[in-house]
Amino acid sequence: QSFLLFDMNEFAIVVGNYNAYDSGGNDLGTRAGYWGANSNVIELGSTNTTATNFLDIALGINNAGVIVGLSDDNAGSRFAVKWTTQNTTPVVLDSLGVDVDRTSYSTARAVNELGTIAGSSNKIINGGDYQGHLAVRWDAGQTSATELSAVVLGAGPAYNEGLLINNLNQVAGLAYATDGTQKQQVVRWAANGSATLMDNLSVNNNGDFRSAVVAMNDRGTMVGNSDKYDGSGIFLGSRAVRWSATSSAIEELQHSPSYGTDSLGRTFSVATGINQANLAVGFINKYDANGDWNGSAGALWLPNGLFLDANWLNPIPVEGGTGTWDIQRLDRIAANGWIGGYGIYTENGQEFARAFVTQIGLGGIWVNPALGLRSWGDGDNWETGTPALAQGLARFTDPGNHDISVDQDTTTNSVEVEQGQLRMFLNRNRFVSREGLIIGIQARVSMGTEYDPQTQTGGQFVGDISNLGLLSAGASPGLLSVDGNLFNEGELLFEIAGTDFGEFDQIWLSGHFLAGGQISIALTDMYVPTIGDAFELMRFGSFEDQGFHFDFSAATLPDGWRWNTSGFAATGTISVSAIPEPATALGWIFISLGVALRRRR
Repeated sequence: QSFLLFDMNEFAIVVGNYNAYDSGGNDLGTRAGYWGANSNVIELGSTNTTATNFLDIALGINNAGVIVGLSDDNAGSRFAVKWTTQNTTPVVLDSLGVDVDRTSYSTARAVNELGTIAGSSNKIINGGDYQGHLAVRWDAGQTSATELSAVVLGAGPAYNEGLLINNLNQVAGLAYATDGTQKQQVVRWAANGSATLMDNLSVNNNGDFRSAVVAMNDRGTMVGNSDKYDGSGIFLGSRAVRWSATSSAIEELQHSPSYGTDSLGRTFSVATGINQANLAVGFINKYDANGDWNGSAGALWLPNGLFLDANWLNPIPVEGGTGTWDIQRLDRIAANGWIGGYGIYTENGQEFARAFVTQIGLGGIWVNPALGLRSWGDGDNWETGTPALAQGLARFTDPGNHDISVDQDTTTNSVEVEQGQLRMFLNRNRFVSREGLIIGIQARVSMGTEYDPQTQTGGQFVGDISNLGLLSAGASPGLLSVDGNLFNEGELLFEIAGTDFGEFDQIWLSGHFLAGGQISIALTDMYVPTIGDAFELMRFGSFEDQGFHFDFSAATLPDGWRWNTSGFAATGTISVSAIPEPATALGWIFISLGVALRRRR
């Protein structure tokens, strides 16, 4: 069997088509299917009732398991259809009319998370009057087709295709000339069906041009490629481009001139994916000094236009591998920095052509000023479009408040909080910062992890923490579990609302606690401790006193009671005890003096 895979959702369900054969090995045609985690194909139903000469293709899938594509009934009609992973019977989507012989021709190409579908259909009126091939949209839960504005290039009828759809119900696709000229233009249709023709890089001496769209994000920014000509109309190749979300403007995505050109002075590149922050990925052809093709390079284009070769990010093999990667192509990028692509992997002198997925982290500044809980991995929160995963520095420079949830195990290079208040909820995930966390003098950081006392498992921050500002645990009261060291020159804040686990802040360290600065204790929720109450504020592997002091100004006790901190350096615990009576205290002074005199003698 042979397979073609066209789309995949976030649950790793892949859709496409495969060649089908009967028990005698006879070719039955192409069947649509999807593949789940066990890699077994699930056959999707067909409109063909003859059991031969199938032509069914699944082209798109969303996270809800809605699958779209086409099905040929082997009787003259090609239908846009949808299936689901729960129901493989095809649902035929309406076309823009049927021909005199009652046949129709339509294709469903993509489906968004709302269930709205984009594609194209022949438009036929009066039972046989062909009006062109138009982009259409099928709204969620509906089978009726909404015609999108026709775009005519040249003198012939419109020939348009809807190829992509985002969660704003914007459709991206192409318009083709049907008058014999060589024109192909990218179109973006708004949710109301109106069309915007996107710019091309240039045209040749005949006035022809060619552009193609490959990906679109939820802002409406699109990427693909466009042919380029010089002022004399000489073809210079096809270049990766990005189109604006708010206009028809086109931006040529640059690359290093060291990649050369072919013998005719041409070079070729394509942008194949884009995330919500407008970070684009793709590939660029490379040529040697003779103009011969010399492979390609996986490319990243930052929102500000800066080009990066993926190989410059020092890609490393999976754990235990000793080989090296030559990344040839990047195909798709997710919001949290996951990228799929293709490259050459060399190990022990042998080369292997391999597809891969990896996470990148270019570093950058948190730029989302909005209040409310946001995900660490969301690309549009970062100026570069990705968090600082394997590379770079994640910085927080805004003086405002930011609440962040870490929704999966994450590895980052380093984190700096320069100012403002950052509240980070690790939940039960492992957050690794290779070069640690630095909290500036003007910064307040609250970091918490979930923990199950019965299973003794929970989330954890992995890395050293250097605190010059203020650090507290969790949502207060809460727990911060740290696999690393803590160097404190600022303030550690512990809130206490009771004696039970989870009613007072705790910081658990696997490593060294260098105790400088201030340790502040605050009573909350009108809690008043009693004599004998003890609170294990910290656990640590080792302790070093660097001149720290306690501040109990927010944790006053009734007269005659005191905070006992004598065991803190050994066990990380403080407790409440009675102040000794004056006579008892004076007796202890005499006893101590007597011991000292005996030692002198």
